Amino acid sequence: MKKKVVLVFASVVAILLGMPGTASANHSLGPTYHWLKKPWDFGIVVEIADRSDGASGGPMVPFPLNQASWDWDNGTPNVSLGYRWWNCSSAVANCVTVWEDNSLGQGTFGQMSVFRSTTSNGVTHMLDVHVQLNPDPLGNGNAAGGVTENATQARKTTCHELGHALGLAHIADTTSCMPQGPALDESTNPPTSLISTVPNQHDFDTITAQHNHTHRQIQRTDDEPATAPE
Repeated sequence: MKKKVVLVFASVVAILLGMPGTASANHSLGPTYHWLKKPWDFGIVVEIADRSDGASGGPMVPFPLNQASWDWDNGTPNVSLGYRWWNCSSAVANCVTVWEDNSLGQGTFGQMSVFRSTTSNGVTHMLDVHVQLNPDPLGNGNAAGGVTENATQARKTTCHELGHALGLAHIADTTSCMPQGPALDESTNPPTSLISTVPNQHDFDTITAQHNHTHRQIQRTDDEPATAPE
């Protein structure tokens, strides 16, 4: 039992450090990475605040936050995702704020960070999450408004980072959007699909099980932020 606990802890730490190729049979980021039920909600309600440039008609291929929010919401019966432009509806909402960040650097498609969390009944939950999406992960000039990022990659990255925001870890199953890496092999003509741009049923089942609890918020404390990059 002790060896098993150590192995699980090591796997979670590896994920948080962004080690490539890391996969988890458990497919969740551990007890810190799920949302809390509010006293007035029967399920988990999370809002996605879209601050990405593409949503306002910028020069880059838009990150499809609305579509990705619907993809995750449609498959998780006890978690409701609502898309909003710019801000969540109120300070008490479970909120994921998403924006584009050119500073993430080549090779980093996106990053999820827990900005604010709460402790209730000895369990830590997310309250606010920040997601950064890199408009130029391949270094092709997109960040300067030049060659635009591929729309398939934009959809995969959006799906992937929202999966982290819902508590999922990296996996190796390419029928899910949760593996690390590019969505397409652009060295082939036409480009070859490598990783799905949408969640699979295992993703949905994991989120459903992860949020299948009844404890609600009774107190709030600020914890050290944790980050899960792609």
